[in-house]
Amino acid sequence: MFIAPKLANFIVAPVDAEPDTRTPADFVCNGENDTEQLEAALNKLPSKGGKIYITEGTLNLTRQVTRDIDNVTIEGGGAATRINFNGSTPVISAGSRAGWSLINFDTDAGGVDVDSATESVANYWKEKVRITAAAPGEIMSNPPSGSHRIKNIFVTADGKLQIDYEEEPV
Repeated sequence: MFIAPKLANFIVAPVDAEPDTRTPADFVCNGENDTEQLEAALNKLPSKGGKIYITEGTLNLTRQVTRDIDNVTIEGGGAATRINFNGSTPVISAGSRAGWSLINFDTDAGGVDVDSATESVANYWKEKVRITAAAPGEIMSNPPSGSHRIKNIFVTADGKLQIDYEEEPV
């Protein structure tokens, strides 16, 4: 039985999601132009932001997805949640907004973009390789290997970003 993450405003299910995850979804994709469903979920978020959960399965986008609001979380169901676009352009962009979290999904080689955003983080897989990035465009040079969950993110007294991890059972 599928149990949605707490506090998700909307659930998006790819066409190849298990039937018990498609049933409670607010938006069910067709596998060809899933951009429409993901953008519809983003556009339904309140102006103060919110959270979208994408269940396991594959989304196939026809353009980059973004929205001009702060405090957006897009969370996937782990590496089994895959978002494809064109293999070079980021699948999702936070633009110059603040407070975006793009976490827990896999993308094609385009990855995601938080480079111009503030107070934003991306923790995801790109072609099955774990990527952790924080705005403004600071990518960790030596992220931990294996499967980890971000525990805390904060700015140190000298202005550097520190990310604390905890091991995640595999």
